[in-house]
This record gives sequence, C-alpha cells and structure tokens, in this order.
Amino acid sequence: MKKALSVIIGLALMMSLMTVTVLNTSAAWIGGVATAFAGGTGTEADPYLISSASELALLASNVNSGEKYAGKYFKLVADIDLGEIDWEPIGNYATAVEEFSGIFDGDGHTISGVKMDGSSTYMGLFGRVSSAIIKNLKVKGPMASSVIEAKTTYVGGVVAYATNGTQIINCTAEFDIIRGTTVGGIVGRMQNMSGYTEAKGLVNSCFFYGKLEALNIKNSYAGGIAGVAGAAIISFCGNYGEVTTLGATSASMAGGIVGCQGAEKVPAHIYNCYNLGKVSAISTSNATYAGGIVGRAAHVEDYADIAEIKNCFSTTKPIVTDASGQALDGKFGSLIGHIRYLATIKNCYTSVSLTDMPEVGTDAYSSIETDSVYILTDDQMKGVAALDNMKLGEGWTVDNDYPTIDVEKAMTLTGAPVVDESETTTAAPETTVAPETTVAPETTVVPETTVAPETTAAPDAQDTTTAAPATNAPTTEAPKDEGGCGGFVALGIVAALIPAAIVVCKKRD
Repeated sequence: MKKALSVIIGLALMMSLMTVTVLNTSAAWIGGVATAFAGGTGTEADPYLISSASELALLASNVNSGEKYAGKYFKLVADIDLGEIDWEPIGNYATAVEEFSGIFDGDGHTISGVKMDGSSTYMGLFGRVSSAIIKNLKVKGPMASSVIEAKTTYVGGVVAYATNGTQIINCTAEFDIIRGTTVGGIVGRMQNMSGYTEAKGLVNSCFFYGKLEALNIKNSYAGGIAGVAGAAIISFCGNYGEVTTLGATSASMAGGIVGCQGAEKVPAHIYNCYNLGKVSAISTSNATYAGGIVGRAAHVEDYADIAEIKNCFSTTKPIVTDASGQALDGKFGSLIGHIRYLATIKNCYTSVSLTDMPEVGTDAYSSIETDSVYILTDDQMKGVAALDNMKLGEGWTVDNDYPTIDVEKAMTLTGAPVVDESETTTAAPETTVAPETTVAPETTVVPETTVAPETTAAPDAQDTTTAAPATNAPTTEAPKDEGGCGGFVALGIVAALIPAAIVVCKKRD
C-alpha cells in the first residue's frame, strides 16, 4: 500500500511539473485571434496578461483598430511561438492613428517564429509606437520583409518606428535577416515628431544577432541597434550582427550601432555601446558612409545639442564600395563613417590600425571635437584588463573575451558616462600616418546631390524646405528626414563656415 501510494504521489508530482511547463510555453500559432487576454485589468498592479500567440494577435488587432492603450500595462506570462506565420505588426499606422502607447513587459520571455513577408511602411513585432515602454523581451525568427525599392519601409527587430519618448529596455533580437529601407536590429527609426521635444527616446541594454540589409532606390539606412535615431539616447547596447546597405541614389549609411545619428532636427547620443559585427555600404550615391559605431553622426544646425558618441568600442573594419566593387575613399571610419557639421567623440576605441583606415571618415564636410580616440590591440581589448585599458567604468562586465554589458547595472545608468581624464601616459599617433593640417574646406565644393522628393511623400524623403512644426497629435503626413538624415543643400554653405578639425589619435601601449 505504501509503495502504491508513493508511486501515485510521484506521478502527481510529474504531472504538476508538466503542467507548469505547458503553462510557460505556448503552442506554435496556427492563426486566429483570441477574444480576451489571459487576465488583468491593464493597471500597473494588475496588468493585462498575454499567454498565447492568439492573445498577442488580439493586442495587434485592437491597436490596429485604433486602440492605443495609452498608459495601460501588459505582461507576457509565457514564451510564445508565432509559428512563422506572416505577422501583422502591433501598430500598422495605416490611417495615422494605429500606434501602441502602452507599457509592455516581456518579463524575460521569448517571442519566436516572427516572420514578415509584407511590404507595409512599418514592419516589426511592434510596427509603430508612441510614448511607449517595451522591456525585458527576447524576439527571434527568420523575420525578413519584402522590399519595394521605390517605397520607404521601416523595419526593426522589436519596433519598426518609435516616437515621442519611447523606451526600449533590456530587449534582444535574433533574426536570420531583416530587410527594408530603414532597418535596425532593435528599432528601425526612433525620433520625436516635429514640435515634440519634451522627452528623448531611450534604447538601453539591448542586443542584436543576425543580419540586416537596407535597400532602396533613394535612401538606405541600417544600424545594428537603430537604422536612424534622433531625440534619443542609446546606451549600453551591443551589436553582433552583420549590417549592410545595398544601394541608393541619395543616401546610404551603415553603422554598427546607428546608421544615421540625427533626425527631425534633433541629434541622438550614443553612450557605452560596442560593435563586433561586420559593417558595409554599397551604393552609387555620393552620400555613402559606413562606420563601426555610426555611419553618419550629425549635429543638427537648428538645435543646441551636439551629437555625442562616448565610451564605445568597435573591432570591425567597415567597407564602402560603389556598385562595381571599387572602394570609395573617405567614406568610412573604424568608428564613424562621416560627421555632418559637428559631433563630439569621447573615450572611444578601435582595434583597426590607422594604416587601414582613419577612425573618422575624412570627407571634406566633416568637423569633429575629440581628444580621446584610441587605437588598441585586439589583446588589449579582451580579458580582465580590458575595462581598465578602455576606462569603460560602470555598467560593464568582463571575462576572457571582449567586455559586455552588465544589464542589471546598466538599466540604472542611462546618461552620459563620466570619463576618467587622468591618464598616466599619452602615446603619439602611429608614425606611419602624418597628422593632417587644419584647412578650411574650399568654398567651391559642390554639396552632395539632392534628389527631388518622391511624389508619394515617402517618410525618408529629403525635403529641402522647412515644414511647420506639428502638434503632439499624430499627423497624417509621413515624417520627413530633416536635419541629420536628409536635405544636403546647406552643406556647402556650412562647410565653408566650419573648418575641418584634426582627429587627434592616441595609441596606448
């Protein structure tokens, strides 16, 4: 009797463990939309609970019917498999009202099987979000996205298009390939709408694995974390993926962290980020740039902030070629491919020698402020001594490889790092490269070609006029690429007024 009882208890225990496993993992989605969430009322104390793909599809359906869920809370309570069925993004913005404005907590769970074959403007797990918070989430899948070369599409591993102070925190995206015209491993484009300057967006403690491809007949932007970023702080993020732009007639920019840093007349700032992935740009456009951290960094002329890149490192050697495969000189840098107007670079590191390429592309329009850009050996950037060698400070952790992010700590640190200015030695630049002289750019330099805007007002169109500021409410007109990532007409004038500065390079023993 006792033996039989022990067997029964053992079977009951096994069944309870199996039940827990089932409850924490949803079956692969076969389509369909739930009629209700798994529970909750949407408050912080009692969030809406999502336990299956059909419930996630219900969120998408409701948002795409006009429900923004502003201030409402959601919590994922199970891993979800979307079954590689074509996914309709949460917020497709078809009529300028469909966007998610709530708080979505993945609670450490994974949404896998994300696949998209559509060609809408916004493609991602979340399509368009505004003043939202998305956190503690892993997203995986084949993804992909159809590319119509004449149409602008924003595509991101987590969010396609984020506006007005959106925060994306502690998220990881892993995809076979993501395609579009403005693509990012985490977010395709992040910015504030015109006239909305009260809050900066935030991407913190996020990582990308996989491959990105940006392709468009006019503008192409790709970044391991964000394709285009303005009015944002990107901090404590890492890219392990391959980043490529594949051609454009007007602008083509690829960066290990951000493709183009600056949008809607507001710059972005990048702190404590690293890139270990390949970066390349192939284009027929004169405005083609690739950089280990940023493709193009931009100080926007109508805004007081200066774009900042601080406490970052990259190990890649970016490649820029024309359509025939011929290398384009001055269009790439081991850290920054190009700087428009002005930007500051502080305490950044590369393992690429100056004999291979400069840290910042030497385009005639560039002007930078930097006094601590360093070239280290690969060995100096690895192991327990790497944090001291690179003075990276809080929010980082080390093992035998390159430093990575201490996510728990990093989520409490979002601002600009405090860089230790005390250095025991300062080595001279490599002797194989003579320092450049400071020469004002010639006033006769012809600015980059400005292509006429498309008649269909694509969101990345390079409009040379200044639009009236929009209200905080969504606008039915697609946003334009003003400032950092569009409108090159003023380049010649500004280049004549701002002399190109010398990149002061230091090599540590």
